[in-house]
Parts: sequence; C-alpha cells; structure tokens
Amino acid sequence: MIDDEEEGIDDPDDPDCDDITDSPGDTDDKSTDGKHKDSQSRDWMLTIRAEGHTEDDVKALFEKIGVGAVFQREIGGKTEYEHFQCFLQVKTPMRFSTLKNHLTDAGFGDAHIEPRRKTVEDCVNYCTKEETRAGEPIYVGKINMKDKQGQRSDLIGFREQILGGMSVQEVLLGDTEAKAAHCTRWLGELEAAYVRKEHGGKLRDLDVHYLYGAPGVGKTRYVYDKYPIEDIYRVTNYKHPFDEYNRHKVLVLDEYDSQLPWEQLLCYLDRYPVTLPARYHNHQACFTTVWIISNLPLSAQYPDIVGERRFALIRRLTDCSYMTPEGELIKEPLPGRQEGGSP
Repeated sequence: MIDDEEEGIDDPDDPDCDDITDSPGDTDDKSTDGKHKDSQSRDWMLTIRAEGHTEDDVKALFEKIGVGAVFQREIGGKTEYEHFQCFLQVKTPMRFSTLKNHLTDAGFGDAHIEPRRKTVEDCVNYCTKEETRAGEPIYVGKINMKDKQGQRSDLIGFREQILGGMSVQEVLLGDTEAKAAHCTRWLGELEAAYVRKEHGGKLRDLDVHYLYGAPGVGKTRYVYDKYPIEDIYRVTNYKHPFDEYNRHKVLVLDEYDSQLPWEQLLCYLDRYPVTLPARYHNHQACFTTVWIISNLPLSAQYPDIVGERRFALIRRLTDCSYMTPEGELIKEPLPGRQEGGSP
C-alpha cells in the first residue's frame, strides 16, 4: 500500500541502475572497507539473490523490520540474473551496519544495499517496472511517499541559485515542477539577506543625470533606448515609489516635480549604502545610474532650497541636459560647477 505523501537502486544487470542510486558499484562493504561512513537512512534499496529465497522469506523479513516496502522477482536482461528488487522503509533512521546484520541473521547476507538517493516515487517505480519482471509486485505495510530528503535537496538547490545572484522571480520562473511554491517567503528573506550582504556594505559610484524638456519630445524613450529594459526601475507613483524595486541597476524618476522630500532625494543620490522604504519590506539600493526626467528645468525643482543646501543636489549630479522639440540633447552647465564637474 502507498501513502500518498512524500520522505539507490543497484541491479548489476540493469544499465539504468546508476541513475537511481547515484552511486555505482557495490556498497555492501561500506561499513567495513573504511572508504565510507556507516550511513543511516529510513529508505533503502536492496537487491537480493533469488536463489535459495522465496517471496515469503523476503516479505516476512520486511514485515519484521520495516513499516513499508515493495519488491518483485526479476530476471536481469543481459545475464538473466534472477533476484528480488526491493524498496524498504523503516520507522526511524537505521544504520547500514544494523540493516546488514538484520539481513545476515535472516539468511540474506549476500544482499546488495543502498540508501535511497532519488525520490520515493522513482524507487517504487523502479521496483515495480515491467521490463524485467518475473512475478507480480508485492507490497508490505504502507509506503510513505513524502519525499522529505528531496525537499531538503530542493532547498539547497534554491539557496545556491539565490546566492549565485538569481532573484526569487527567476527561481520561481525556472522551477518547472513548482517545488519552490512552499518556500517563497523563505526565498524572499534569503534574497534580501544576500542583497544586504552584497550591497549594504559597499559604496557605489553613481551617475546622476537630469533631463528636461517639453512633454512628448521623447525623454523617457531616450533613456529606455540606452539600457536593457529589465535593468530599469521607473518611478511614476511617488506615494509608494519603491514597492516593486528589486536590484534594478538604473533608477528613473519620471515626471519629476519635487515629489520626494529633499533629504530623502539627497540620500538616494549619494554613493553611500541606502535602504529604500517600501510597504511590505524595504529594499537595498543597488542602482548605479539615476535619471531624473522632468518637464521643468533644474532651477524649478525645490525653489525654496537655496545657497549651500541647494548645492548639495548640484554636487550629486553628473550632468544636466535639455531635449529640444526635435529630440536633440543639449548639455547645460550646472550652477556653481566649473566645466569638467569640479565645484
């Protein structure tokens, strides 16, 4: 019987056995040859020589030491080696040496043993395959199909993807089996921790451009033509400007008209690490290029800010440009800055 939840097979005559065990070669000596630790597992794959053994012998053993199992008599395709191909689950993790002792005491000392390495479903399918079957599959107890070991492997894989620089969105889109569906919150927290570590302690060399001109002359289109679209984060809603920000390299403050508080704007345009406020969770700023796009000239932004305070913004700008009705870009000098950018 199979319980529809989810927690190596090695037939020497089966060319596909390595795909299931992920560990070629006999492992009967794992506990004695010094090359391997005395591994333990709840799930085991066994190949038992059929000569001298019956289905009842195998079933009696599994009923004694296991909670669930399936096996069948098979004949190897090339050598016609007759054997029982078995999948066994025990209640608590059992050491290789302990299982070996149980088998030896029951007269199965020559059995080949492997801990499960693939999914439970793979193992059950392998032990009930029709190609080499010489008898009907025999089930013992209840097999737990919950693949806990696989889930841990999935988490490790997702972790490696995030720490390799992928975003949660990229992980989810690449997860064709929807295994990441149960851990999206954890993935988000992991990504946030990774980004904070990578960018929260580093200074950024920022290029900050101010671009203005009449409506409809192509200012925004000009910026979008310069960078890959996936690198651009464009702000048009200044009530919650950074809710959807996610490691974008280019920040575009579009239709700008002094919407952000002065002190906040200065922080966002500085080279020091900064966290961008958002409703659900804040985001580490990763952008290295900023475009402030407006219908207004620079002098019309924050008109009440003057003198040295205003120069704090001028000092952060790389350049200021005006776009003509024909779409031509004309560079303008920055107030208080000498040609070449020095104050």
